[in-house]
Amino acid sequence: MGGAGGSEGTHAGLVLAGEVVGDKEGEGGSTTWRLLAYDVLAIHGNSTCNQPLKKRLALLNTDVLPPRKASPAVATERLRVRAKDCFRLKYVPYLLDKFLAKVTHPIRGLIFLRDDACHAPGTSESAGLDWLLEPPAGQATNAVPQAELVALAEAHFK
Repeated sequence: MGGAGGSEGTHAGLVLAGEVVGDKEGEGGSTTWRLLAYDVLAIHGNSTCNQPLKKRLALLNTDVLPPRKASPAVATERLRVRAKDCFRLKYVPYLLDKFLAKVTHPIRGLIFLRDDACHAPGTSESAGLDWLLEPPAGQATNAVPQAELVALAEAHFK
């Protein structure tokens, strides 16, 4: 991803993890394409994978996104870039009851990661857990059922 002035600018050597989504603007409105970044894997050509998630997210919100927003070129980009929303486990009831209904793009579920975990490709039970909105029919999944997810959040934060 190039920054203002191209790839030789602020964001040379930047590798993000994220997902591209099409957000609908109102009923029958146009689609805005966004990269929802949820991790910084390298910045300035240096790997950040051995740093904890909370530090990688801080880099995203201090060293990556603000310089992009300051560039006049951002207004003409076809793909908008922003941080994916991250919440603490104690907000599970809010996420399930209110947040998911307001999301303006298709979602598969929620992923919960330890904020002290280093980046490791793939999934790991020690790094986090998944909750799927609609688990795939007839397919084995390691996703946590909704009742178990709520119970886990309540046990840790009441």
